Amino acid sequence: MRLQSSLNSKMIKVTVCLVIASLCLITLPTRSLTQSTDKRRLKVIFVDDKNHSLDNIQDQDIEVLEDGVRQQAKIEQQRLPARYVLLIDTSGSLRSQFPHVLETARAFIRSNTDKDETAIVRFIDSSTIQIVQPFTSDKALLLSKVETLKIQGGHTAILDAIYASAEYLYQYATKGPPRNNALVLITDGENRDSVHDLKALLDFVRPKDIRIHSLGLISELDKEAGFIRKAPRKKAEELLSLLANSSGGRTFLVAKPKEFPEAILEINHDLRSDYLITYTSGSVSPNPKIEIKVAKSPDNKKRRAIFKAFTLD
Repeated sequence: MRLQSSLNSKMIKVTVCLVIASLCLITLPTRSLTQSTDKRRLKVIFVDDKNHSLDNIQDQDIEVLEDGVRQQAKIEQQRLPARYVLLIDTSGSLRSQFPHVLETARAFIRSNTDKDETAIVRFIDSSTIQIVQPFTSDKALLLSKVETLKIQGGHTAILDAIYASAEYLYQYATKGPPRNNALVLITDGENRDSVHDLKALLDFVRPKDIRIHSLGLISELDKEAGFIRKAPRKKAEELLSLLANSSGGRTFLVAKPKEFPEAILEINHDLRSDYLITYTSGSVSPNPKIEIKVAKSPDNKKRRAIFKAFTLD
């Protein structure tokens, strides 16, 4: 599958699938039942009990366990430019909230540094996933493209849009210098008509150096469940949280305008700053489980780790 650049407004169709991973407990791909000497890395975001990103985490603050066995791990804070796809839902369900969508997109772009790279992708249904602007560091150009975005009717295909955008980002990132790679999804989270399966989508994203951060505008979704169906708002919240948790990213569910600035601030921090933990695995398990325990802060506040695991070649 290829996502075509749409300077000529080409629409694309996608084909996808996905897997479920937990927030702080990761299962690596199956291997033969022999002692491993793999070098592994964990890309980590640390947060406090109010879900604010944390800096200044030290070696003594963490304990890395693999199958319950403590690992000799090294931690290093990374501050890299961002390389991200601004993935914007332009379906009809967001019509009344679209001014907030546009202002959120502008806020992310205005926060870019000179070395950041951003692409803009809009989506509606499976046949309407369009690169509005390929990767660029030109903020003025990006802002001008935001002004071209319009609401259009259709059944939202969030999973298809994520898969296509992740593939586009991955292909682009392999040709460039190290960056923090991410999708920043702005949507109400209501996935109505994706052709693809959630499991294979996360199967594609999880082993790659791509996080999914999402900002969910959930205020107008119905909170009432039907006799045999889950409430649309609850369903959207669960989907966005799963996508973020499975990729080492974060989700912010915003129901009021005053909640936007803090959510944008947090995601902007995570786009450019995180931690790298490395260690050599000694596990004999084909599916080692990894856990990061984080000590309380000096003022006795809880802290936790959000991460994804990779095997270094």
